[in-house]
Amino acid sequence: MRHWIHFSSKGKSRLHSPFAITLVVGLAALASVPRLEALFGSFDQVHFNIVSSAMARPASDSVVLVGKGERSLRILGREKMFSPALNAQLIDDLRGAASIIFDIPLPAREQYDTGFFEAVKRNGRVVVGLPSTDIDADGRLLLPLPDPAPESAAAIGQRELSIGDYDVVTGLIPYRAIGDVVYPHVVLAALNIARINGDAVLRVSAARGVVYAGPADGANALTLRLLLPRVKSIKSYSFADVVEGRVPPSEFNGKIVFVGHEIFRPLGIHKVSSINEVFVSGTQLDAMFTSALLAADVVNEIPPVLKLIVNVTVALGMLLICELTKAHRLHVFALLWAGAILGASTLALAIFRVWIPVGASLAVCALVYVYFAWSQLFGMHRLLRREIDRLREISTGMGAVRFSPVSPGGEVAESTLLDEVKVAMKQIREWQEAYVAVINLLPYPVFLERARKLALWNSRGAELLDEHAVPSDSGEAGGDAGTLREVLERFAALDPMNQPARECEISVGGRDYKLMNVPFTQFSPLAVEEDVASLICLIDIDDVKRSVSQDRQTLRHIAHDLRNPLTTILALIEQHSSNAGASSDEKFMADLRRLVSYSLRMAQDFMQLSRAEALDPATFSSVVVDDVVDEALDQVAAIADAKSIDISVERHGNVPGWVTGNRDMLLRTIVNVLDNAIKYSPPGTSVNVIVERELRGGHAFAVIRICDNGVGIPEDAMEKIFEPFYQVGASKRDAASGVGLGLAFVKAVMVRHAGKVLINRRPGGRGTEAILMLPIGLAMVPTVDMPAIARVGSQYPIAANRR
Repeated sequence: MRHWIHFSSKGKSRLHSPFAITLVVGLAALASVPRLEALFGSFDQVHFNIVSSAMARPASDSVVLVGKGERSLRILGREKMFSPALNAQLIDDLRGAASIIFDIPLPAREQYDTGFFEAVKRNGRVVVGLPSTDIDADGRLLLPLPDPAPESAAAIGQRELSIGDYDVVTGLIPYRAIGDVVYPHVVLAALNIARINGDAVLRVSAARGVVYAGPADGANALTLRLLLPRVKSIKSYSFADVVEGRVPPSEFNGKIVFVGHEIFRPLGIHKVSSINEVFVSGTQLDAMFTSALLAADVVNEIPPVLKLIVNVTVALGMLLICELTKAHRLHVFALLWAGAILGASTLALAIFRVWIPVGASLAVCALVYVYFAWSQLFGMHRLLRREIDRLREISTGMGAVRFSPVSPGGEVAESTLLDEVKVAMKQIREWQEAYVAVINLLPYPVFLERARKLALWNSRGAELLDEHAVPSDSGEAGGDAGTLREVLERFAALDPMNQPARECEISVGGRDYKLMNVPFTQFSPLAVEEDVASLICLIDIDDVKRSVSQDRQTLRHIAHDLRNPLTTILALIEQHSSNAGASSDEKFMADLRRLVSYSLRMAQDFMQLSRAEALDPATFSSVVVDDVVDEALDQVAAIADAKSIDISVERHGNVPGWVTGNRDMLLRTIVNVLDNAIKYSPPGTSVNVIVERELRGGHAFAVIRICDNGVGIPEDAMEKIFEPFYQVGASKRDAASGVGLGLAFVKAVMVRHAGKVLINRRPGGRGTEAILMLPIGLAMVPTVDMPAIARVGSQYPIAANRR
């Protein structure tokens, strides 16, 4: 049944199973058969009564009820209340009424006599009803009226009713043929005599063309279905109050008056609604009929042919909804369709007084809907079973838990599909959480693109999505600028099937990234062109590019610095060869020694810096800070004495005990800083060394402060002194002043030890303060790789630089 409709490539659809349409049409036609339609009459009856109770017009003021109830019995007594004389008096008192319906069976001889019939004849507007419409074999009434009645009464009527489900009165039979005589309903007879509402009378009289000649529930009956008002809305008076004058006769002038019993109910009791248990007497029911007719609350029922068309249309509508609607919307649209049908029937009855029973139509719709819902459920059941089997195979191959409930004893328990789905969903959630955790652990942004939109990304990717990206190659990225999200989506939209793996460079947030895009179709043969997903990675290459740039600059410096001494050496050798003599040997050798020492010192500094960049934290050991400081002071003592520079050492407070690191590299670092302090201090000055312990940001640091009274550092040189080969006053440098790698080495060592180096200018610009900070205990070394001679000086704040 799921293939009853064919969808073309242009999006149009057509039903291509005549059997399906025929089946639905046949069910709808079968439901229109009266005998089968009666199966759903209970629903229609409740529906009709609900609308009737809400939409029926109020009772007419022209209809009045005079009842012989408990009050009249107490006041008059039984004998007097049933006296024919009082009945005659009542008819005389009602001489101003438009018509009178005497709803008391006349065969009850104690209630009538000759005087009564004379009063009826004098009034001329009294309608009496047949006691019964039952006939004998000859077609004569079994219980006829007494002889004076036909001659005295203005009209003779019958009281045939239409009874629906739950024994609820739905209307009246307007005419009944008995023998050669056609009897109207007492209500119609009263209206014809009263002529209060000519339109209503004409409307009812027009139906006289169809005469009912069978039992009350026969198929040949012409039934007037009515929206009955509430019985309590009909104005009622006590029989005793009327005959004793407490109600003036003028109260009944021009009105239709019904006279009947309220205690003894010879006409029986009737149920008028299926939604409550309210019962009314025959007299009250006739009054309700009359009020409905006066208010034109006559309901027109649609003919059988139109009913068949409605049933077929409704059923085919449900069929189209079930076929054309997606699974997750089927239930909503089916309910909306059923509600629309019920609403249309309700509005037709409430506004136009047209009754369209829809119980059979809704039943057919329910059958179609149930079939489709069952088909979807069965299909989902098979799909879940198949997927669970596949997941079970995958989990078995991965060594994961089995997709079956496990008993407390560890054995696989018998389970239903629902149990297996619960276990499977739990396992899938665990896998999903694991996958998300793994993706978030990746050190670079990762994005998943599907249908030309970003569908998933990790936490690092989320940090960059709102940044603006500028592609380095606009042709590759599909645009010149925009947010990262827009650039990635344009990049992924570039014909992924023909270019399985692509990459380009973009700039995001001032940093350069390598953008790599790999469609899933490379790895999954199940993917199709219309459903291609791409994995997009952004790899930060900004540091690498800067490293390469600095390496090139370093090589240029090396070539330049090595070329100068070597060129000079060659020139000296040539000069010495042309001017050989004892007097020039001493100067020649001194110059040669100076230049060779410079080249050697450069090579040594490069080796030291390379070793610092390659430090492995796994080889670190415990180092006593005081011992390293003391040994460094010993190494520079001779240089300080040569310049008459005094070195003082202070240890404040809780002196740090030990740190974790490479002792030789830390010693070389302190020596380099002390050597710079001595080198740039005038003779006769002092250098102060302070060793102390500080807490910063919740961490303990061993702090070594080295303060000199030298020439200081210019303001414009503060940001460059950690760059390789940079020297303050470079234009004045010579071979003896170094190569400019000392502070680069210091910075590299401190970074590898998770420490900091700060260079500050002292007040007045005279002297410099160098601060070395090492974490006490285990050094938390950054995991970022540090390429040689690159990026030193960009990781930590620097207040001032030395060289």
